[in-house]
Amino acid sequence: MTTEWTYKKIFSAKLAGGKRDHAICLVLDVSTSMFGTLSIGMIKTIVVFIAALRKLSLENFSIIVFGRDVRLSKTNEQSWYAASIYTLIQQLRFDRDDDTNDADALETASDLLIQCSTRGEKKIFILTDDYITCGNRLSMIQQRAEDHNSDLIAMAISTDQTNLKSPYKRYLQCAATYGLLKTLRFLVFGEMIQDLAGEREKILINSGHPLSDVTVDICFCLDCTGSMSRWLSAAKEQMKIIIEGITKLIEKEYP
Repeated sequence: MTTEWTYKKIFSAKLAGGKRDHAICLVLDVSTSMFGTLSIGMIKTIVVFIAALRKLSLENFSIIVFGRDVRLSKTNEQSWYAASIYTLIQQLRFDRDDDTNDADALETASDLLIQCSTRGEKKIFILTDDYITCGNRLSMIQQRAEDHNSDLIAMAISTDQTNLKSPYKRYLQCAATYGLLKTLRFLVFGEMIQDLAGEREKILINSGHPLSDVTVDICFCLDCTGSMSRWLSAAKEQMKIIIEGITKLIEKEYP
């Protein structure tokens, strides 16, 4: 192969340079079966999720809302600004659609991502419960997304019991919204985390020296209402004992 001295540019473009603009589609179930804690958890999750995407400079995401019908709230090309936010808020109603066309919604999401030209990954996140009306067609749509290299993950944010493991290949359920990030980290990056788990021990073994920047963050939450008045003194003493014990343990482990 003749490169005319441009081989560095070729390899930097293919291997190192260039931003990987991952394509993501959020699919939101607004049917009446979501009314209550599931809908509250979903709204909080959307706020956290979109904030995380924007912090990572991942603006290439679309939003689909579905119940009886499938509605496109935001395309991958549209920016996330006031009009997009307003449109989504207007569509987050959980008291109107008594049907759940999740297969149609996922098929639409798959079609959107197929049209996206990206160097990064393509992911579909569907926030829903286990109430489905599409039967075996849902499995066919999931396989179609997989055939087009779109990773599909179902999510439910609620303390209610759901059965996502029946209709979906990959799923997660969190009791609270802020458990979502930890659960996603385990589901998507679990293997990588396990591989890195022993890196700290390797550093100690290879260098013969402990890490110099060991820090511990601890928070005590103390109930100070009237019913606790007779126990506050004892609680303070216990906190003091715990703090002193942890300090001694750290000094022993990392002198």
